Amino acid sequence: MQSTDTGDIGGQLLQAHLASNNLNWNFVKSTLANLPVASEESTRGSLKNDPMGRSLLIDLLSKDPSIDVIEAFLRAFPDALVMNVSAYFMASQCRDLSIIRSMIRYQKQQALDTCPYPWIGMSHVPIKAAEAIIKEYPQGVLEPCFGSKYCLLDRTLLAPDDLQRRQPAGSWFEKVILMLKSAELVTRNDKSTTFHPIHTLIRRIMTTSEFFKKRSVAQHCVWLLYQLRLKYPSLFRTIDGNGDAPIHVLLKSPCLVGPGSAYAQDFIAILVDAYGKSASLVTREGRLPLHLGLANGWPSCHEILLRAAPHSLHRRDPVTFLCPFQLAACAKPIRRKSSKRARTETSGDLDVIYSLLREDPLQACWGI
Repeated sequence: MQSTDTGDIGGQLLQAHLASNNLNWNFVKSTLANLPVASEESTRGSLKNDPMGRSLLIDLLSKDPSIDVIEAFLRAFPDALVMNVSAYFMASQCRDLSIIRSMIRYQKQQALDTCPYPWIGMSHVPIKAAEAIIKEYPQGVLEPCFGSKYCLLDRTLLAPDDLQRRQPAGSWFEKVILMLKSAELVTRNDKSTTFHPIHTLIRRIMTTSEFFKKRSVAQHCVWLLYQLRLKYPSLFRTIDGNGDAPIHVLLKSPCLVGPGSAYAQDFIAILVDAYGKSASLVTREGRLPLHLGLANGWPSCHEILLRAAPHSLHRRDPVTFLCPFQLAACAKPIRRKSSKRARTETSGDLDVIYSLLREDPLQACWGI
Protein backbone atom coordinates (compact mmCIF):
# COMPACT_ATOMS: atom_id res chain seq x y z
CA MET A 1 0.00 0.00 0.00
CA GLN A 2 2.86 2.32 0.87
CA SER A 3 4.39 1.71 -2.57
CA THR A 4 1.17 2.77 -4.30
CA ASP A 5 0.93 5.90 -2.14
CA THR A 6 4.52 6.77 -3.03
CA GLY A 7 3.68 6.32 -6.71
CA ASP A 8 0.68 8.64 -6.38
CA ILE A 9 2.77 11.30 -4.68
CA GLY A 10 5.54 11.04 -7.28
CA GLY A 11 3.05 11.23 -10.10
CA GLN A 12 1.31 14.22 -8.57
CA LEU A 13 4.63 15.99 -8.12
CA LEU A 14 5.38 15.36 -11.78
CA GLN A 15 1.97 16.69 -12.82
CA ALA A 16 2.44 19.85 -10.79
CA HIS A 17 5.95 20.42 -12.10
CA LEU A 18 4.89 20.07 -15.73
CA ALA A 19 2.15 22.64 -15.10
CA SER A 20 4.66 25.15 -13.69
CA ASN A 21 6.64 27.70 -15.68
CA ASN A 22 10.02 26.60 -14.28
CA LEU A 23 10.57 23.25 -15.95
CA ASN A 24 13.61 21.34 -14.76
CA TRP A 25 14.34 18.20 -16.75
CA ASN A 26 16.73 16.85 -14.13
CA PHE A 27 13.91 16.99 -11.58
CA VAL A 28 11.59 15.20 -14.04
CA LYS A 29 14.09 12.40 -14.64
CA SER A 30 14.87 12.09 -10.93
CA THR A 31 11.18 11.87 -10.04
CA LEU A 32 10.57 9.19 -12.68
CA ALA A 33 13.58 7.19 -11.53
CA ASN A 34 12.42 7.22 -7.88
CA LEU A 35 8.92 5.92 -8.55
CA PRO A 36 8.31 2.50 -6.96
CA VAL A 37 8.90 -0.68 -8.91
CA ALA A 38 5.81 -1.92 -10.75
CA SER A 39 4.12 -5.17 -9.78
CA GLU A 40 1.83 -7.29 -11.94
CA GLU A 41 -1.20 -5.68 -10.28
CA SER A 42 -0.15 -2.03 -10.46
CA THR A 43 1.62 0.50 -12.60
CA ARG A 44 4.76 2.10 -11.16
CA GLY A 45 3.64 5.70 -11.45
CA SER A 46 -0.01 4.98 -10.67
CA LEU A 47 -2.20 8.09 -10.38
CA LYS A 48 -5.77 7.92 -9.08
CA ASN A 49 -7.14 10.12 -11.89
CA ASP A 50 -4.73 8.87 -14.57
CA PRO A 51 -3.58 5.37 -13.51
CA MET A 52 -1.93 4.53 -16.85
CA GLY A 53 -0.21 7.90 -17.21
CA ARG A 54 -1.73 8.62 -20.61
CA SER A 55 -2.69 12.24 -19.94
CA LEU A 56 0.59 12.84 -18.15
CA LEU A 57 2.50 11.56 -21.19
CA ILE A 58 0.62 13.98 -23.45
CA ASP A 59 1.51 16.86 -21.10
CA LEU A 60 5.13 15.74 -21.08
CA LEU A 61 5.32 15.53 -24.88
CA SER A 62 3.85 19.02 -25.21
CA LYS A 63 7.01 20.32 -23.48
CA ASP A 64 9.26 18.94 -26.28
CA PRO A 65 11.34 16.63 -24.03
CA SER A 66 14.48 14.70 -24.86
CA ILE A 67 14.44 11.01 -25.77
CA ASP A 68 15.89 9.89 -22.42
CA VAL A 69 13.01 11.57 -20.57
CA ILE A 70 10.43 9.69 -22.66
CA GLU A 71 12.23 6.39 -22.19
CA ALA A 72 12.30 6.97 -18.42
CA PHE A 73 8.61 7.83 -18.47
CA LEU A 74 7.65 4.64 -20.31
CA ARG A 75 9.59 2.62 -17.76
CA ALA A 76 7.56 4.30 -15.01
CA PHE A 77 4.24 4.13 -16.88
CA PRO A 78 4.53 1.07 -19.14
CA ASP A 79 0.87 1.26 -20.27
CA ALA A 80 0.86 4.97 -21.11
CA LEU A 81 0.67 4.27 -24.87
CA VAL A 82 -2.31 1.90 -24.68
CA MET A 83 -5.17 3.43 -26.71
CA ASN A 84 -3.33 6.75 -26.58
CA VAL A 85 -3.47 8.13 -30.10
CA SER A 86 -3.14 11.71 -28.83
CA ALA A 87 0.32 10.90 -27.50
CA TYR A 88 1.48 9.99 -31.01
CA PHE A 89 -0.03 13.18 -32.38
CA MET A 90 1.82 15.21 -29.75
CA ALA A 91 5.07 13.31 -30.38
CA SER A 92 4.81 14.11 -34.09
CA GLN A 93 5.21 17.79 -33.15
CA CYS A 94 8.45 17.26 -31.22
CA ARG A 95 11.70 18.48 -32.76
CA ASP A 96 13.48 15.21 -31.93
CA LEU A 97 12.01 12.58 -34.27
CA SER A 98 13.82 9.83 -32.37
CA ILE A 99 11.07 10.22 -29.75
CA ILE A 100 8.30 9.00 -32.00
CA ARG A 101 10.56 6.27 -33.42
CA SER A 102 11.25 5.11 -29.86
CA MET A 103 7.50 5.09 -29.11
CA ILE A 104 6.87 2.93 -32.20
CA ARG A 105 9.58 0.47 -31.12
CA TYR A 106 8.11 0.35 -27.63
CA GLN A 107 4.60 -0.15 -29.02
CA LYS A 108 5.74 -3.15 -31.11
CA GLN A 109 7.87 -4.67 -28.34
CA GLN A 110 5.00 -4.49 -25.85
CA ALA A 111 2.43 -5.64 -28.46
CA LEU A 112 0.11 -2.77 -27.55
CA ASP A 113 -3.21 -2.50 -29.37
CA THR A 114 -2.96 1.04 -30.70
CA CYS A 115 -0.57 2.43 -33.28
CA PRO A 116 -0.71 5.81 -35.07
CA TYR A 117 -0.68 4.39 -38.60
CA PRO A 118 -4.38 5.01 -39.38
CA TRP A 119 -3.98 8.72 -38.64
CA ILE A 120 -0.73 9.46 -40.45
CA GLY A 121 -2.62 11.07 -43.33
CA MET A 122 -4.10 13.79 -41.14
CA SER A 123 -2.83 17.29 -41.79
CA HIS A 124 -1.51 17.93 -38.27
CA VAL A 125 1.00 15.07 -38.59
CA PRO A 126 4.05 16.60 -40.36
CA ILE A 127 5.53 14.71 -43.30
CA LYS A 128 8.85 14.25 -41.46
CA ALA A 129 7.09 12.62 -38.53
CA ALA A 130 5.06 10.37 -40.85
CA GLU A 131 8.28 9.37 -42.60
CA ALA A 132 9.94 8.59 -39.26
CA ILE A 133 6.99 6.42 -38.18
CA ILE A 134 6.83 4.45 -41.42
CA LYS A 135 10.60 4.00 -41.73
CA GLU A 136 10.74 2.64 -38.20
CA TYR A 137 8.13 -0.01 -38.99
CA PRO A 138 7.22 -0.11 -42.72
CA GLN A 139 5.14 -3.27 -42.26
CA GLY A 140 2.63 -1.13 -40.39
CA VAL A 141 1.14 0.24 -43.62
CA LEU A 142 -0.08 -3.27 -44.49
CA GLU A 143 -1.29 -4.38 -41.05
CA PRO A 144 -5.02 -4.05 -40.25
CA CYS A 145 -5.81 -0.85 -38.39
CA PHE A 146 -7.32 -1.24 -34.93
CA GLY A 147 -11.09 -1.63 -35.23
CA SER A 148 -11.05 -1.75 -39.05
CA LYS A 149 -10.79 -4.40 -41.76
CA TYR A 150 -8.48 -2.11 -43.72
CA CYS A 151 -4.76 -1.54 -43.36
CA LEU A 152 -3.46 2.03 -43.66
CA LEU A 153 -2.75 1.71 -47.39
CA ASP A 154 -6.12 0.17 -48.23
CA ARG A 155 -7.84 2.73 -46.03
CA THR A 156 -6.25 5.42 -48.18
CA LEU A 157 -7.14 3.74 -51.48
CA LEU A 158 -10.42 2.00 -50.78
CA ALA A 159 -12.02 2.80 -47.41
CA PRO A 160 -15.49 4.39 -47.74
CA ASP A 161 -14.92 6.87 -44.90
CA ASP A 162 -12.05 8.50 -46.81
CA LEU A 163 -13.71 8.68 -50.22
CA GLN A 164 -15.22 12.12 -49.73
CA ARG A 165 -11.78 13.67 -49.25
CA ARG A 166 -11.25 15.69 -52.42
CA GLN A 167 -8.94 18.46 -51.24
CA PRO A 168 -6.48 16.86 -48.81
CA ALA A 169 -4.52 19.40 -46.84
CA GLY A 170 -0.79 19.71 -46.43
CA SER A 171 1.45 16.87 -47.53
CA TRP A 172 -1.22 14.17 -47.95
CA PHE A 173 -0.07 13.12 -51.42
CA GLU A 174 3.54 12.90 -50.24
CA LYS A 175 2.34 10.55 -47.53
CA VAL A 176 0.49 8.42 -50.08
CA ILE A 177 3.72 7.99 -52.08
CA LEU A 178 5.57 7.19 -48.87
CA MET A 179 3.00 4.49 -48.00
CA LEU A 180 3.26 2.97 -51.47
CA LYS A 181 7.06 2.84 -51.29
CA SER A 182 6.88 1.20 -47.87
CA ALA A 183 4.42 -1.42 -49.14
CA GLU A 184 6.73 -2.18 -52.05
CA LEU A 185 9.72 -2.48 -49.71
CA VAL A 186 7.87 -4.99 -47.53
CA THR A 187 6.46 -7.16 -50.33
CA ARG A 188 9.19 -7.33 -52.98
CA ASN A 189 11.69 -10.15 -53.17
CA ASP A 190 14.72 -8.33 -54.60
CA LYS A 191 17.14 -5.92 -52.97
CA SER A 192 16.60 -3.10 -55.44
CA THR A 193 16.68 0.46 -54.12
CA THR A 194 14.44 1.73 -56.94
CA PHE A 195 10.77 2.19 -56.13
CA HIS A 196 7.73 2.09 -58.41
CA PRO A 197 4.86 3.51 -56.33
CA ILE A 198 2.37 3.74 -59.23
CA HIS A 199 2.88 0.05 -60.03
CA THR A 200 2.29 -0.74 -56.35
CA LEU A 201 -0.86 1.39 -56.27
CA ILE A 202 -2.35 -0.39 -59.28
CA ARG A 203 -1.49 -3.85 -57.97
CA ARG A 204 -3.00 -3.05 -54.58
CA ILE A 205 -6.25 -1.80 -56.12
CA MET A 206 -6.51 -4.74 -58.51
CA THR A 207 -5.91 -7.40 -55.84
CA THR A 208 -9.36 -6.70 -54.38
CA SER A 209 -12.77 -6.55 -56.01
CA GLU A 210 -13.59 -3.24 -54.29
CA PHE A 211 -12.78 -1.19 -57.41
CA PHE A 212 -15.32 -3.09 -59.51
CA LYS A 213 -17.83 -3.73 -56.73
CA LYS A 214 -18.41 -0.13 -55.64
CA ARG A 215 -18.78 2.81 -58.00
CA SER A 216 -17.70 5.26 -55.31
CA VAL A 217 -14.45 3.35 -54.74
CA ALA A 218 -13.68 3.30 -58.47
CA GLN A 219 -14.36 7.02 -58.70
CA HIS A 220 -12.04 7.72 -55.80
CA CYS A 221 -9.25 5.55 -57.25
CA VAL A 222 -9.47 7.32 -60.61
CA TRP A 223 -9.40 10.69 -58.86
CA LEU A 224 -6.35 9.68 -56.81
CA LEU A 225 -4.49 8.38 -59.86
CA TYR A 226 -5.23 11.61 -61.75
CA GLN A 227 -3.97 13.78 -58.88
CA LEU A 228 -0.76 11.75 -58.59
CA ARG A 229 -0.22 12.09 -62.32
CA LEU A 230 -0.42 15.89 -62.00
CA LYS A 231 1.94 16.02 -59.03
CA TYR A 232 4.43 13.24 -59.88
CA PRO A 233 4.40 12.72 -63.69
CA SER A 234 7.82 11.04 -63.75
CA LEU A 235 6.57 8.17 -61.59
CA PHE A 236 4.25 7.12 -64.43
CA ARG A 237 7.15 6.77 -66.88
CA THR A 238 9.03 3.98 -65.15
CA ILE A 239 9.56 0.30 -65.89
CA ASP A 240 9.61 -2.12 -62.96
CA GLY A 241 11.82 -5.16 -62.37
CA ASN A 242 9.41 -7.33 -64.38
CA GLY A 243 9.82 -5.12 -67.43
CA ASP A 244 6.32 -3.68 -67.06
CA ALA A 245 5.06 -0.11 -67.36
CA PRO A 246 2.03 0.88 -65.24
CA ILE A 247 -0.33 0.17 -68.16
CA HIS A 248 0.93 -3.43 -68.32
CA VAL A 249 0.33 -3.93 -64.60
CA LEU A 250 -3.25 -2.74 -64.96
CA LEU A 251 -4.17 -4.69 -68.08
CA LYS A 252 -2.62 -7.93 -66.84
CA SER A 253 -5.37 -7.96 -64.22
CA PRO A 254 -8.83 -9.19 -65.24
CA CYS A 255 -11.53 -6.55 -65.54
CA LEU A 256 -14.44 -7.77 -63.41
CA VAL A 257 -18.06 -7.06 -64.19
CA GLY A 258 -19.52 -4.57 -61.73
CA PRO A 259 -20.55 -0.93 -61.18
CA GLY A 260 -16.92 0.20 -60.98
CA SER A 261 -16.04 -1.14 -64.44
CA ALA A 262 -17.66 2.01 -65.86
CA TYR A 263 -14.48 3.82 -64.76
CA ALA A 264 -12.10 1.34 -66.39
CA GLN A 265 -11.61 3.54 -69.47
CA ASP A 266 -10.74 6.53 -67.27
CA PHE A 267 -8.09 4.48 -65.49
CA ILE A 268 -6.52 3.39 -68.77
CA ALA A 269 -6.70 6.90 -70.26
CA ILE A 270 -4.80 8.44 -67.32
CA LEU A 271 -1.96 5.92 -67.65
CA VAL A 272 -1.70 6.31 -71.44
CA ASP A 273 -1.86 10.12 -71.26
CA ALA A 274 0.89 10.08 -68.65
CA TYR A 275 3.16 7.78 -70.67
CA GLY A 276 1.97 7.52 -74.27
CA LYS A 277 4.97 5.45 -75.33
CA SER A 278 3.88 2.67 -72.97
CA ALA A 279 1.06 1.73 -75.38
CA SER A 280 3.81 0.54 -77.76
CA LEU A 281 5.95 -1.25 -75.18
CA VAL A 282 5.84 -5.03 -74.91
CA THR A 283 6.11 -7.24 -71.86
CA ARG A 284 8.84 -9.85 -71.50
CA GLU A 285 6.49 -12.24 -73.28
CA GLY A 286 6.23 -9.80 -76.19
CA ARG A 287 2.61 -8.81 -75.48
CA LEU A 288 1.39 -5.30 -76.20
CA PRO A 289 -1.04 -3.50 -73.87
CA LEU A 290 -3.72 -4.03 -76.56
CA HIS A 291 -3.25 -7.81 -76.33
CA LEU A 292 -3.45 -7.75 -72.54
CA GLY A 293 -6.48 -5.48 -72.44
CA LEU A 294 -8.50 -7.48 -74.99
CA ALA A 295 -7.58 -10.83 -73.41
CA ASN A 296 -8.60 -9.68 -69.93
CA GLY A 297 -11.86 -8.06 -70.90
CA TRP A 298 -11.10 -4.36 -70.37
CA PRO A 299 -14.04 -2.53 -72.00
CA SER A 300 -13.26 -0.36 -75.03
CA CYS A 301 -9.54 -0.31 -74.15
CA HIS A 302 -8.76 -0.65 -77.86
CA GLU A 303 -10.00 2.87 -78.59
CA ILE A 304 -7.49 4.49 -76.24
CA LEU A 305 -4.61 2.16 -77.00
CA LEU A 306 -4.95 2.32 -80.78
CA ARG A 307 -4.94 6.12 -80.73
CA ALA A 308 -1.60 5.99 -78.93
CA ALA A 309 -0.18 2.99 -80.85
CA PRO A 310 -2.02 2.40 -84.18
CA HIS A 311 0.44 -0.29 -85.24
CA SER A 312 -0.82 -2.53 -82.41
CA LEU A 313 -3.79 -3.46 -84.56
CA HIS A 314 -1.52 -5.32 -86.98
CA ARG A 315 0.34 -7.41 -84.38
CA ARG A 316 -0.63 -10.91 -83.34
CA ASP A 317 -0.51 -11.81 -79.69
CA PRO A 318 2.71 -13.86 -79.33
CA VAL A 319 1.22 -15.97 -76.51
CA THR A 320 -2.08 -17.04 -78.12
CA PHE A 321 -1.10 -16.29 -81.78
CA LEU A 322 -4.50 -14.60 -82.17
CA CYS A 323 -5.28 -11.35 -83.98
CA PRO A 324 -6.71 -8.51 -81.88
CA PHE A 325 -10.29 -9.13 -83.06
CA GLN A 326 -9.91 -12.82 -82.19
CA LEU A 327 -8.70 -11.95 -78.71
CA ALA A 328 -11.79 -9.79 -78.29
CA ALA A 329 -14.00 -12.60 -79.55
CA CYS A 330 -12.55 -15.07 -77.06
CA ALA A 331 -12.75 -12.76 -74.05
CA LYS A 332 -15.45 -13.49 -71.49
CA PRO A 333 -16.84 -11.10 -68.90
CA ILE A 334 -15.51 -12.08 -65.50
CA ARG A 335 -18.08 -11.95 -62.74
CA ARG A 336 -17.36 -11.12 -59.13
CA LYS A 337 -17.57 -14.17 -56.89
CA SER A 338 -19.95 -12.32 -54.59
CA SER A 339 -22.31 -11.28 -57.38
CA LYS A 340 -25.83 -12.62 -56.84
CA ARG A 341 -27.17 -11.37 -60.14
CA ALA A 342 -27.63 -14.07 -62.76
CA ARG A 343 -25.63 -13.38 -65.88
CA THR A 344 -25.36 -15.16 -69.19
CA GLU A 345 -21.69 -15.48 -70.03
CA THR A 346 -21.27 -14.82 -73.72
CA SER A 347 -17.98 -14.71 -75.54
CA GLY A 348 -16.67 -11.37 -76.68
CA ASP A 349 -18.18 -7.95 -77.22
CA LEU A 350 -19.65 -7.66 -80.72
CA ASP A 351 -19.13 -3.90 -80.81
CA VAL A 352 -15.43 -4.31 -80.02
CA ILE A 353 -15.00 -7.12 -82.54
CA TYR A 354 -16.75 -5.11 -85.25
CA SER A 355 -14.70 -2.00 -84.46
CA LEU A 356 -11.41 -3.89 -84.71
CA LEU A 357 -12.37 -5.56 -88.00
CA ARG A 358 -13.57 -2.28 -89.46
CA GLU A 359 -10.19 -0.70 -88.66
CA ASP A 360 -8.35 -3.54 -90.44
CA PRO A 361 -10.61 -5.96 -92.38
CA LEU A 362 -7.59 -7.90 -93.58
CA GLN A 363 -7.22 -9.38 -90.10
CA ALA A 364 -9.95 -11.82 -91.09
CA CYS A 365 -7.65 -13.21 -93.79
CA TRP A 366 -4.60 -13.71 -91.57
CA GLY A 367 -3.46 -17.30 -91.58
CA ILE A 368 -5.72 -18.25 -94.47
